[in-house]
Amino acid sequence: MSFQITTINKSGPYEADLDITSFCGSKEKGMCLQLTQGLGGLDTPGYIQLTKDDARTLINVFNKWLGRYV
Repeated sequence: MSFQITTINKSGPYEADLDITSFCGSKEKGMCLQLTQGLGGLDTPGYIQLTKDDARTLINVFNKWLGRYV
């Protein structure tokens, strides 16, 4: 089961829409996130999948990065 959480319009250097989707991973991984931008290839990145632990780590990285520039 999956559902789209939101879309960030014209995101990143390619100004492509970034879709954020929640989906059910394996029993061990639980609910996961997928970030999708384009189809993959030379001009658009494609997608990445994150577990909840990955997302927590990424949030910490973002907070540190934002603290430097905000």
